[in-house]
Amino acid sequence: MPNTSKSQQPHFGFMLDDGIDLKKIGEQLFQYKWFILAAGCCGLLLAFLYTFTIQPEYQTTAVLQIRSRQPQGANLLSKIGYNNSNSISDINTQEALIKTRYILEPVITKTGLNIITSARYFPIFGRWMAQRYQGTDPATPLLGLTSYAWGGEKINVKKFTVPKYLQSNNFKIIVGKNNTYQLLSGEGNLLLTGEVGKEMTDTKSGITIELSTLKAHPGTTFALRYASPLNLIKSLARKIRIDNIFGNDPTQGTGIFQIQLTDNDPEQAKQILNTILYFVVLKDIQEKSQQTLRNLDYLNQRLPKFKNQLAKSENAVNQYHIKKNVLSMVATANFLTRKYSSLDQAIYKIQSQRQELLQSYTAEHPRIISMMRKEEELLKQLGIVKQQIREFPLQYQEEINLTREAKIKNAVYIKLLSNQEQLEMEKGGRASDIIVLSDALPPGLLPTHKLLLTLMGFLLSSFLAALIILIKKALHKTVENAEQIEDELNINVRTILPFSRKQKELEKAHKKNLRMMPGLVAPLILAKQESDDITIESMRSLRISLHVMNNHEEKRIISFMGSVSNIGKSFVSLNFSQVIADHGKRTLLIDADIRRGRLHTALHQAKSKGLSEYLEGQCDYDDLVRPIHENLFFIACGHYTSHPLKLFQSQRFRDLINKVRNDFDQVIIDTPPILPVSDAILIAAQSDIQLFVVSAGQDKIADVKHAIKKAKSHQIEITGLILNHRKPATPFAASYYRYAYGKSK
Repeated sequence: MPNTSKSQQPHFGFMLDDGIDLKKIGEQLFQYKWFILAAGCCGLLLAFLYTFTIQPEYQTTAVLQIRSRQPQGANLLSKIGYNNSNSISDINTQEALIKTRYILEPVITKTGLNIITSARYFPIFGRWMAQRYQGTDPATPLLGLTSYAWGGEKINVKKFTVPKYLQSNNFKIIVGKNNTYQLLSGEGNLLLTGEVGKEMTDTKSGITIELSTLKAHPGTTFALRYASPLNLIKSLARKIRIDNIFGNDPTQGTGIFQIQLTDNDPEQAKQILNTILYFVVLKDIQEKSQQTLRNLDYLNQRLPKFKNQLAKSENAVNQYHIKKNVLSMVATANFLTRKYSSLDQAIYKIQSQRQELLQSYTAEHPRIISMMRKEEELLKQLGIVKQQIREFPLQYQEEINLTREAKIKNAVYIKLLSNQEQLEMEKGGRASDIIVLSDALPPGLLPTHKLLLTLMGFLLSSFLAALIILIKKALHKTVENAEQIEDELNINVRTILPFSRKQKELEKAHKKNLRMMPGLVAPLILAKQESDDITIESMRSLRISLHVMNNHEEKRIISFMGSVSNIGKSFVSLNFSQVIADHGKRTLLIDADIRRGRLHTALHQAKSKGLSEYLEGQCDYDDLVRPIHENLFFIACGHYTSHPLKLFQSQRFRDLINKVRNDFDQVIIDTPPILPVSDAILIAAQSDIQLFVVSAGQDKIADVKHAIKKAKSHQIEITGLILNHRKPATPFAASYYRYAYGKSK
């Protein structure tokens, strides 16, 4: 009995309870190895074809250095109210500006990138041929098709101006003889006829054009379009890459960076990069000149004002001296200092003399008394001087403020004069903070990685194919092994039919022989032609299993059922009938799939006068049963006119079953699939044994469950399951399926 204790929780086909079953994934992918390989080859082919459309790219480089410096007087100007935020060259800002309209718009205009020209190539392979042409002169047109370019053509539009309403319109240039050409509108109307090297103008439309170079066969057509430079800025910016160059310490910027530019035309790449360098330096000079002029204009406006303010401050100091009738603060301070020093020295001298006299005279001596009075007078004068010194800051505070203000304004005025002279020098110098260390180098060809792209196309396509297979397997769970189907359905698997390579070989040989010798080909029965095949051995085991299961009772009517078509049910019915017939029993095989029966094809029998005609009463029983081999008889499906359900519900069908039950030892009925139609339910109701064929790796578990549920709802109990492997799942399985018993000699 099947194990019913296992969990019935759904899971993906390649998921184990504790993780992913890599072996199962490998088996599933190996089963579809040819599909994956075909998808990989398709991707390989597409990638290979794509490589022919890849245009070669060239890269050129240049090196710049930005000197970051602080202009003289910037701090002073900011202190006095003038904010000059653009005075410092910012490296990061310059790098960003290179990729903006500020630099790229004049570059596009000067290099003529907005004048777009392209040759007309032959469809599919014309461009590919032109790209691989190595000659200096234009290639010889293929089959005389001179209107197409085949390689070596060159055109250079020096000037092309159009009115705004005609911008982005398409034009055509057709090469003429003797360096002449015709300019046509997109609709093919002739606008003008010109000559190379001469400027031509169409007065009616206002278009002006001048070609500096035109090398092509007469009749060759070029497309011409004037695009707005603004529409080309983003595409050009994507071709530019800027990298900083660091020294030993990567945290310290050097101000040096490298510019790389990629383009399909090597000469154009070098021209564009050099033009970018030119405008980077030019714009910096212009910006500095404008900045210098702004600063100079500002100083010229402020200097007279500062001069007047300085004069007022100096005059205020003089007026203060006159008003107070005093010397200047400095002279007064010097006078008090000298007076204090002289008084202090005089007092010290008298005290020294008095001490010497006291050695000889008493304190009452007239000379001693005179010195003491003089010392008191000097001390009184010294006290007066000290008081004047203490009051000096308060008395001269106003003068201190006036003097300090005059000194500040004098320093500012001198600094502004110095800055004015510096700016006058910069105005004439026009030096730039950006230095071009290296012009654009000769462009080098970048690798196209065509081999890698081709390999990636194969790998990616194979991966996507494998992913699709795994997703399909995960979303549509199929029957993989006997244990799985027994656990899901709680029905025993009576036998497992391995994949038979011999059957596939017989099918190929059968088709070939039918074309060559249609009347001499044996019926396509594996059990008859390859009786030692492992699949036939499994069917013999099934016969024994049914015999033992029925306790040796004779249950003669066996129906082979299935959920859907193309699962090998007819193959099982045919070969199982032959196995029983080989054991000496009269066996009848009935193709009851009257809608799409195909057993008559394998047995080389006519489809007419079959089961359908008999049930409709159009033929007799004697005409119905046909002998095939010894003990093997066959009833074809026939051609029906009435509804099949009506035929199987008729009394004539039940009478037929009873009659063949008596006439034959074993009756095998190949029924239609259960899910599409209900014919099999009516047939199985008249059978003794109902065997359900399940195709491994093809039948979905949901379909099998639904089919068996449908049968049980009509009181049809499935006797057992037959697991049929229609293709090998793994290389190991393939080796096992090729195993066969050898005949004893």
